Amino acid sequence: MEHINRLSLFFFVGLLLSQPPPPQNLVFYYSESCDILYWNSPEDANVDYYNIYKDGVFHDLSEVTNYEDCNAVHDTNYCYTVRSVDTIWESDDSNEVCGTWIPNQVPTIIYYETNDGSISIEWNPGFGYFNEGFEVFRDNNFIVSLNPDVTSYEDTPLGMDVEYCYCVVGLSMEGPTEPSNTIRAVPRFCPMMGDINFDAEIDVLDILLNVD
Repeated sequence: MEHINRLSLFFFVGLLLSQPPPPQNLVFYYSESCDILYWNSPEDANVDYYNIYKDGVFHDLSEVTNYEDCNAVHDTNYCYTVRSVDTIWESDDSNEVCGTWIPNQVPTIIYYETNDGSISIEWNPGFGYFNEGFEVFRDNNFIVSLNPDVTSYEDTPLGMDVEYCYCVVGLSMEGPTEPSNTIRAVPRFCPMMGDINFDAEIDVLDILLNVD
């Protein structure tokens, strides 16, 4: 009986003296204004929570295996580690990850083309997190919203010999960016055979004009 009690005591003391394993596979991402961390919990360990270290200094704790640092300053590099914590002990550091979140940049229209009664534009979204897409404006008036993966637009039909101005705005959960650069263009208009009144349509008006 005494032997069993000693074994139990040694086992209990061993639990008290053993650190939990550190978290595994810490990775860094960024959103519009936050550094985001993800990691895997250590195997075969009872972890109560995790301590987050930022540039070697305790920063915060998390009860789940991810964390968003929304106090991070943009264009500033930070390095993070995470430690497992049980009822008594804290683990060694996880692997270290470093990164920087960069604010959304204004899109830039890089190309435009005039066609028969239409104008096509294409833009570079720049470095940004435009998870809500883009808006296109003609002559300072909103004309269309586009998905985040769309970076071109054809505006048609348009009037002949009229100058139009276009700009693009990027959209995220933080709100819209400033407008892009502005391009000015006049659509090239090639009338169809029989389009007597040059409205890009063959209809009864063309017949009446032809008869006159």
